[in-house]
Amino acid sequence: MCRVFLILCVTLFTASSRRSIQEIELAARIAKKVSSPVPVVFGKKDDGLPEKLLVVGGISKVSFSRACGGVYWSGTIKIQLLQKIADYPHQNVFVVVNCLEDKQNQKKYLHKVVRLQLSKLYPELRKFHDPDSFYFELIDNTIKSGGVPFYYTNASGAELLAQ
Repeated sequence: MCRVFLILCVTLFTASSRRSIQEIELAARIAKKVSSPVPVVFGKKDDGLPEKLLVVGGISKVSFSRACGGVYWSGTIKIQLLQKIADYPHQNVFVVVNCLEDKQNQKKYLHKVVRLQLSKLYPELRKFHDPDSFYFELIDNTIKSGGVPFYYTNASGAELLAQ
């Protein structure tokens, strides 16, 4: 009886571990397909990081999107936190911003202090749901996050500058 129970436990553990590994591999493949030249890091439900963040910080890096129109391109920003966030152990937050086209005005963004409500970025957000929901198709990203998952904002580039 104990042997059967032990076999059942090992089987369940192995199956759940295999599924987790497959989910991680799938997210990595999607990241390489949709973001370049540097893949973004997607969040996971069980990564211990908050689903939502209220961020106050300065923009320290910008990666603009090449276009916005027929394809919904996004860019990225790196925000150096000015205030510590509970349950978020990192000093920087990496953020996907839709239609961030403004390459000739990079100086306007750098060191700009922003206050943003962010949500964790998941691969599933690649699909269009409705006009009021965030989604992305392709992401231009040159910012390396060192394995820290990206978040996203519904704010536009103009809204970042207007703060």
